Amino acid sequence: MFNWTKNEAIIVPVGLVIIILLSIIINFCLRNKSDKIKRIPLFIITIIVLILEIIKQIYSIVVGYNLWKLPLHFCSIFLFVFSFASFGKGTLRKIGDVISLSGGFAVLVAFLVSPRNIIGNACDNVFASFDTFHTFTYHFLVFFYFFILIGSNLVQAKFSDLKYVVTAVLGYAIIAIVAGYTLNVNFCSVLYNSYSFLEAIRLSCGPRFYLICLVIFGICALSLTYLPNILITYIRKKKK
Repeated sequence: MFNWTKNEAIIVPVGLVIIILLSIIINFCLRNKSDKIKRIPLFIITIIVLILEIIKQIYSIVVGYNLWKLPLHFCSIFLFVFSFASFGKGTLRKIGDVISLSGGFAVLVAFLVSPRNIIGNACDNVFASFDTFHTFTYHFLVFFYFFILIGSNLVQAKFSDLKYVVTAVLGYAIIAIVAGYTLNVNFCSVLYNSYSFLEAIRLSCGPRFYLICLVIFGICALSLTYLPNILITYIRKKKK
Protein backbone atom coordinates (compact mmCIF):
# COMPACT_ATOMS: atom_id res chain seq x y z
CA MET A 1 0.00 0.00 0.00
CA PHE A 2 2.75 2.46 0.97
CA ASN A 3 4.98 3.46 -1.91
CA TRP A 4 8.06 5.11 -0.43
CA THR A 5 11.59 5.46 -1.75
CA LYS A 6 14.62 5.03 0.53
CA ASN A 7 15.04 8.80 0.87
CA GLU A 8 11.36 9.27 1.67
CA ALA A 9 11.56 6.55 4.32
CA ILE A 10 14.11 8.70 6.14
CA ILE A 11 13.05 12.28 5.46
CA VAL A 12 9.26 11.95 5.73
CA PRO A 13 9.13 10.40 9.25
CA VAL A 14 11.78 12.83 10.54
CA GLY A 15 9.95 15.83 9.09
CA LEU A 16 6.58 14.73 10.44
CA VAL A 17 7.95 13.97 13.91
CA ILE A 18 9.53 17.42 14.08
CA ILE A 19 6.37 19.31 13.11
CA ILE A 20 4.17 17.14 15.35
CA LEU A 21 6.42 17.82 18.33
CA LEU A 22 6.47 21.54 17.54
CA SER A 23 2.68 21.51 17.22
CA ILE A 24 2.33 19.84 20.63
CA ILE A 25 4.67 22.38 22.21
CA ILE A 26 2.86 25.34 20.61
CA ASN A 27 -0.59 24.10 21.62
CA PHE A 28 0.61 23.33 25.15
CA CYS A 29 2.07 26.82 25.56
CA LEU A 30 -1.09 28.47 24.21
CA ARG A 31 -3.66 26.15 25.82
CA ASN A 32 -5.01 28.80 28.20
CA LYS A 33 -4.76 31.73 25.81
CA SER A 34 -7.54 33.41 23.85
CA ASP A 35 -8.54 32.20 20.40
CA LYS A 36 -6.93 35.31 18.94
CA ILE A 37 -3.57 34.38 20.48
CA LYS A 38 -3.95 30.73 19.46
CA ARG A 39 -4.31 31.83 15.85
CA ILE A 40 -0.97 33.65 15.79
CA PRO A 41 1.09 30.56 14.76
CA LEU A 42 -1.49 29.81 12.04
CA PHE A 43 -1.30 33.41 10.86
CA ILE A 44 2.51 33.18 10.67
CA ILE A 45 2.33 29.97 8.62
CA THR A 46 -0.20 31.64 6.30
CA ILE A 47 2.14 34.59 5.74
CA ILE A 48 5.06 32.24 5.02
CA VAL A 49 3.17 30.16 2.44
CA LEU A 50 1.91 33.33 0.74
CA ILE A 51 5.43 34.78 0.58
CA LEU A 52 6.76 31.50 -0.79
CA GLU A 53 4.05 31.53 -3.46
CA ILE A 54 4.88 35.10 -4.48
CA ILE A 55 8.56 34.16 -4.72
CA LYS A 56 7.64 31.06 -6.76
CA GLN A 57 5.59 33.11 -9.20
CA ILE A 58 8.32 35.74 -9.62
CA TYR A 59 10.99 33.05 -10.01
CA SER A 60 8.87 31.24 -12.59
CA ILE A 61 8.44 34.42 -14.62
CA VAL A 62 12.20 35.06 -14.54
CA VAL A 63 13.20 31.56 -15.68
CA GLY A 64 10.36 31.17 -18.19
CA TYR A 65 6.77 30.81 -17.06
CA ASN A 66 5.01 27.47 -17.24
CA LEU A 67 1.22 27.45 -16.81
CA TRP A 68 1.62 24.45 -14.49
CA LYS A 69 2.88 26.96 -11.92
CA LEU A 70 -0.53 28.61 -11.61
CA PRO A 71 -1.96 27.94 -8.11
CA LEU A 72 -4.93 25.92 -9.31
CA HIS A 73 -3.86 22.45 -8.18
CA PHE A 74 -5.70 20.78 -5.31
CA CYS A 75 -2.94 21.52 -2.81
CA SER A 76 -2.99 25.17 -3.91
CA ILE A 77 -6.37 25.48 -2.20
CA PHE A 78 -4.54 25.96 1.11
CA LEU A 79 -3.20 29.30 -0.10
CA PHE A 80 -6.79 30.47 -0.16
CA VAL A 81 -8.35 28.68 2.81
CA PHE A 82 -5.46 29.60 5.11
CA SER A 83 -6.00 33.21 4.03
CA PHE A 84 -9.76 32.91 4.62
CA ALA A 85 -9.10 31.60 8.14
CA SER A 86 -6.38 34.13 8.96
CA PHE A 87 -7.83 37.30 7.44
CA GLY A 88 -11.53 36.56 7.12
CA LYS A 89 -14.40 36.57 9.58
CA GLY A 90 -17.68 34.74 9.99
CA THR A 91 -18.54 32.33 7.17
CA LEU A 92 -15.30 33.01 5.30
CA ARG A 93 -13.21 32.07 8.34
CA LYS A 94 -15.39 29.01 8.94
CA ILE A 95 -14.81 27.80 5.38
CA GLY A 96 -11.09 28.35 5.88
CA ASP A 97 -11.03 26.35 9.10
CA VAL A 98 -13.18 23.48 7.80
CA ILE A 99 -11.22 22.97 4.57
CA SER A 100 -7.90 23.42 6.37
CA LEU A 101 -8.84 20.50 8.61
CA SER A 102 -10.53 18.21 6.09
CA GLY A 103 -8.20 19.05 3.21
CA GLY A 104 -5.12 18.91 5.40
CA PHE A 105 -6.03 15.43 6.60
CA ALA A 106 -6.85 14.25 3.06
CA VAL A 107 -3.52 15.45 1.67
CA LEU A 108 -1.67 13.96 4.64
CA VAL A 109 -3.24 10.53 3.99
CA ALA A 110 -2.43 10.74 0.26
CA PHE A 111 1.09 11.86 1.13
CA LEU A 112 1.66 8.94 3.50
CA VAL A 113 0.48 6.48 0.84
CA SER A 114 2.79 7.93 -1.80
CA PRO A 115 4.89 11.04 -1.07
CA ARG A 116 6.06 11.13 -4.68
CA ASN A 117 2.50 11.66 -5.94
CA ILE A 118 2.29 14.79 -3.78
CA ILE A 119 5.79 16.35 -3.81
CA GLY A 120 7.47 14.57 -6.69
CA ASN A 121 11.14 13.75 -6.14
CA ALA A 122 11.69 16.55 -3.60
CA CYS A 123 12.84 14.10 -0.92
CA ASP A 124 15.75 13.00 -3.12
CA ASN A 125 17.31 16.42 -2.65
CA VAL A 126 15.22 19.15 -1.07
CA PHE A 127 17.70 21.83 -2.12
CA ALA A 128 18.26 20.57 -5.67
CA SER A 129 16.24 23.51 -7.02
CA PHE A 130 13.82 26.16 -5.89
CA ASP A 131 10.96 23.97 -7.09
CA THR A 132 11.93 21.00 -4.90
CA PHE A 133 12.55 23.29 -1.93
CA HIS A 134 9.21 25.05 -2.42
CA THR A 135 7.06 21.94 -2.83
CA PHE A 136 8.69 20.21 0.15
CA THR A 137 8.46 23.27 2.42
CA TYR A 138 4.94 24.19 1.30
CA HIS A 139 3.43 20.77 1.98
CA PHE A 140 5.12 20.36 5.34
CA LEU A 141 3.84 23.82 6.32
CA VAL A 142 0.36 22.61 5.33
CA PHE A 143 0.79 19.61 7.64
CA PHE A 144 2.22 21.87 10.36
CA TYR A 145 -0.85 24.13 10.11
CA PHE A 146 -3.14 21.09 10.23
CA PHE A 147 -1.53 19.64 13.37
CA ILE A 148 -1.62 22.99 15.18
CA LEU A 149 -5.25 23.61 14.21
CA ILE A 150 -6.47 20.15 15.18
CA GLY A 151 -4.86 20.43 18.60
CA SER A 152 -5.87 24.03 19.31
CA ASN A 153 -9.60 23.46 19.90
CA LEU A 154 -10.27 26.51 17.73
CA VAL A 155 -12.79 24.70 15.55
CA GLN A 156 -15.97 23.34 17.10
CA ALA A 157 -16.72 20.88 14.32
CA LYS A 158 -20.26 19.74 13.62
CA PHE A 159 -22.11 17.90 10.84
CA SER A 160 -23.61 21.09 9.46
CA ASP A 161 -20.05 22.19 8.56
CA LEU A 162 -20.14 19.70 5.69
CA LYS A 163 -22.04 22.27 3.65
CA TYR A 164 -18.81 24.26 3.57
CA VAL A 165 -16.99 21.23 2.20
CA VAL A 166 -19.53 20.88 -0.62
CA THR A 167 -19.41 24.61 -1.38
CA ALA A 168 -15.60 24.76 -1.42
CA VAL A 169 -15.12 21.63 -3.53
CA LEU A 170 -17.75 22.65 -6.08
CA GLY A 171 -16.38 26.19 -6.32
CA TYR A 172 -12.78 25.12 -6.69
CA ALA A 173 -13.74 22.32 -9.11
CA ILE A 174 -15.48 24.76 -11.45
CA ILE A 175 -12.42 27.02 -11.51
CA ALA A 176 -10.02 24.09 -12.03
CA ILE A 177 -12.14 22.49 -14.77
CA VAL A 178 -12.58 25.71 -16.72
CA ALA A 179 -8.89 26.63 -16.36
CA GLY A 180 -7.73 23.08 -17.07
CA TYR A 181 -9.63 22.72 -20.33
CA THR A 182 -9.05 26.31 -21.42
CA LEU A 183 -5.29 26.20 -20.82
CA ASN A 184 -4.88 22.45 -21.43
CA VAL A 185 -3.22 21.98 -18.04
CA ASN A 186 -4.08 19.10 -15.71
CA PHE A 187 -5.17 21.18 -12.70
CA CYS A 188 -6.75 19.01 -9.99
CA SER A 189 -6.44 15.99 -12.33
CA VAL A 190 -9.29 17.24 -14.53
CA LEU A 191 -7.66 16.00 -17.76
CA TYR A 192 -6.29 12.69 -16.49
CA ASN A 193 -5.53 11.04 -13.16
CA SER A 194 -2.45 9.40 -11.64
CA TYR A 195 -4.66 7.19 -9.46
CA SER A 196 -5.47 4.12 -11.53
CA PHE A 197 -9.08 3.59 -10.37
CA LEU A 198 -10.06 7.16 -11.29
CA GLU A 199 -8.16 7.04 -14.57
CA ALA A 200 -9.98 3.79 -15.40
CA ILE A 201 -13.30 5.61 -14.98
CA ARG A 202 -12.16 8.38 -17.33
CA LEU A 203 -10.98 5.96 -20.00
CA SER A 204 -14.02 3.70 -19.84
CA CYS A 205 -16.82 6.23 -19.22
CA GLY A 206 -15.57 9.41 -20.86
CA PRO A 207 -14.44 12.82 -19.52
CA ARG A 208 -17.85 14.19 -18.52
CA PHE A 209 -18.78 11.26 -16.32
CA TYR A 210 -15.21 11.21 -14.99
CA LEU A 211 -15.42 14.87 -13.92
CA ILE A 212 -18.69 14.21 -12.11
CA CYS A 213 -17.08 11.25 -10.33
CA LEU A 214 -14.00 13.35 -9.54
CA VAL A 215 -16.08 16.08 -7.90
CA ILE A 216 -18.15 13.53 -5.96
CA PHE A 217 -14.95 11.78 -4.89
CA GLY A 218 -13.53 15.10 -3.68
CA ILE A 219 -16.65 15.92 -1.67
CA CYS A 220 -16.76 12.43 -0.13
CA ALA A 221 -13.03 12.41 0.65
CA LEU A 222 -13.09 15.79 2.41
CA SER A 223 -16.32 14.93 4.21
CA LEU A 224 -14.83 11.68 5.52
CA THR A 225 -11.64 13.41 6.64
CA TYR A 226 -13.71 16.00 8.50
CA LEU A 227 -15.61 13.38 10.51
CA PRO A 228 -12.74 12.75 12.97
CA ASN A 229 -12.84 16.46 13.86
CA ILE A 230 -16.54 16.16 14.65
CA LEU A 231 -15.73 13.19 16.88
CA ILE A 232 -12.90 15.08 18.60
CA THR A 233 -15.22 18.02 19.29
CA TYR A 234 -17.84 15.64 20.71
CA ILE A 235 -15.30 13.95 23.01
CA ARG A 236 -13.99 17.31 24.25
CA LYS A 237 -17.50 18.46 25.09
CA LYS A 238 -18.25 15.23 26.95
CA LYS A 239 -15.14 15.71 29.10
CA LYS A 240 -16.25 19.17 30.26
